[in-house]
Amino acid sequence: MNVKEALEWSRANGGRHVSRAHPKHGTVGWIAWEDEKFVYRLQFEDLIADDWEPSAETIARVTNGRWSAIEPINEKKP
Repeated sequence: MNVKEALEWSRANGGRHVSRAHPKHGTVGWIAWEDEKFVYRLQFEDLIADDWEPSAETIARVTNGRWSAIEPINEKKP
């Protein structure tokens, strides 16, 4: 979806975040409808991009469906 469609989706879904992702670098951009605590500076590339999607879909793809931390939280370091 483009940025207009992404913001419309966010508005219709309680302000949930949408994002763009790069296959090699993970997530690269986030935006949401009326989110006072999160601000993302849109660049020209973001405005014309058509790869915006719900953030849950982006995270699931980048993390192979896992939401857990990269390192185990309880892992003891030597």
